[in-house]
Amino acid sequence: MSNQEGQSKVKLKTGTERAVALADALSKYQKLGKAIEPQLSEDGVNFPDWELSLKATVTRVFEAEDYFVSTAKDGDTDRAALTGVLVENSVHLSLVALVRGKAGRVAFTTLQSQFANVSWTYIMSRWAKASDPTDVSADLNTAYSEMQTCLDEIEKRTGAISKDLVLALLLHQRCHPLPRDSQCPGRSNCGQPQGDDFVKDHLGDCRKNELECRTGSVVIFCVQVGEGRDR
Repeated sequence: MSNQEGQSKVKLKTGTERAVALADALSKYQKLGKAIEPQLSEDGVNFPDWELSLKATVTRVFEAEDYFVSTAKDGDTDRAALTGVLVENSVHLSLVALVRGKAGRVAFTTLQSQFANVSWTYIMSRWAKASDPTDVSADLNTAYSEMQTCLDEIEKRTGAISKDLVLALLLHQRCHPLPRDSQCPGRSNCGQPQGDDFVKDHLGDCRKNELECRTGSVVIFCVQVGEGRDR
């Protein structure tokens, strides 16, 4: 057997072994993706929780804590493909077409651009439940942890925890305590989720002498500020 033939067989063996290894890896990462909880819902409102779980998995597997912070092309093509598999298998079936075959960072950015604002409603509904003063059965440690998580998400979107933001959150409880039998205090008057309008309408312009409420599908935001309060 010639030296050239020997090299060809070695390359073929190496290529076959790599293909088998990649197939095994794909199967493994498909299972890892399906194990991510929660899966990203069809409407994307649970994006913050899904994002945390996805990032925790990527950090554990690839030791890359800030992997999704960058949007640059990943120089490690195998990692790019496998993180894409994680994303694809951790979302609702109706969202798979949006990310199928995409590298991890591209797939994540696609979903982030579509659902990051929608998740405002979800974050605030979690805040309302965790900080509900009428729920005497709630575990304080759990409630504290949940409120901290919500505030971290809010700060990430607004850039800072301002006085107006704290007042808006506190006044929400004064205006409309969360009913035991309904997530939405103004269910009959609910409109559509307003996304970043929460920041603009309730934190940006607070000189109002009347009670102003805007409702979403699962939460109501209320701000009541006297004429004499300075911004």
